[in-house]
Amino acid sequence: MHINRPLAIPNLGLLGDSYYNRLSPRIVVIGGGTGTFGVLSGLKDLVGDGLTGIPSMADDGNSTGVLRYRFGTLPAGDVRQCLVALSNNPLSSAAFDKRWSKEMGFGEDEHAFGNIIIQMLQNVGGNFEEAIIEASRILQITGRVIPATLDNRHLVVTPKSGRSIIGEHLIGETVISLKGARVGFDKESTNINPRAADAVESAELIVIAPGSQITSRSPALVVNGMKEALIAARKNGAIIVDVINLMQDNHTAEFDAADHSLELERIVGTNFIDYLLFNTKKPSETDLANYKVKNEVLIPINLSRLRKLKGIQAVGAPMLANGSAPKTEKGSLVRHDPVKLSWAIMNIYHTVMAQHFMDKAQLHNL
Repeated sequence: MHINRPLAIPNLGLLGDSYYNRLSPRIVVIGGGTGTFGVLSGLKDLVGDGLTGIPSMADDGNSTGVLRYRFGTLPAGDVRQCLVALSNNPLSSAAFDKRWSKEMGFGEDEHAFGNIIIQMLQNVGGNFEEAIIEASRILQITGRVIPATLDNRHLVVTPKSGRSIIGEHLIGETVISLKGARVGFDKESTNINPRAADAVESAELIVIAPGSQITSRSPALVVNGMKEALIAARKNGAIIVDVINLMQDNHTAEFDAADHSLELERIVGTNFIDYLLFNTKKPSETDLANYKVKNEVLIPINLSRLRKLKGIQAVGAPMLANGSAPKTEKGSLVRHDPVKLSWAIMNIYHTVMAQHFMDKAQLHNL
């Protein structure tokens, strides 16, 4: 269950050109927040233009929320993070992530400069996707970014208690168990972006990025049509990897790693996950103590339970950032190392594909 180094591809002529042509597959990364940023930034140099980020479109807090409510437009925050992760223009990407505040003469609200640029491009062009395409040119990105939906909606979660919570930011601030909760939007007609559906259905590898189960991972997966796109992708031979978050939030305090994947399948309404990828390296006690103050702990890894999962294979790898994670006033943030994470993901893909092509070659020689 452990991956410790990049896979050594067998040098067998039996595999043929059809295998080696898939060493840089079409990869789709789905999710929101910093987890999606980490996966995309790690995979960018390994995969190239076959990489697609599909960000959640439910953000309504901080800079994104202010601009969203002021202009009535789609949220730019998670889109911006995907664009910056794929950028090959260091100056522009640094500018996109720069925060403008009152002290800088930008009024009462603090905004990410990239959010403002995307908003301005949308105001001028009148189209959110055109704004993303133009921002992609500015940032000289590898791959592409496609919003999960183009419908302007707000996330709605209904716990077992029956009282709905509306808005991603408010949901994130609410301390309540959301196991078994219904996850959706304020309007039922929240449909998958057709371009996102095409990307998912034609993908060879789909990665569900780590992050908060309800506010980061679920929103892109519960839009109408995503379930069908994932089912079609699997029928077409795609491999789907679920990257488990490192730290637990208040919504999933009783979950272990297996629960996260199983609950995600319940929310989506189908069994779609092939591999569960979890970290095996423990953070420092100092960092864990900083999280404990916020009632956040490591997601438990129950190896016995993981081995018994039906339809999902668990894979562990040491993917923790070694002292290179961003600092806060309370210490280091516990984060995946993008390079280690991307190697672990690609190890899964190449292991599966190498075995597939070797099996085909052996059958051919019988």
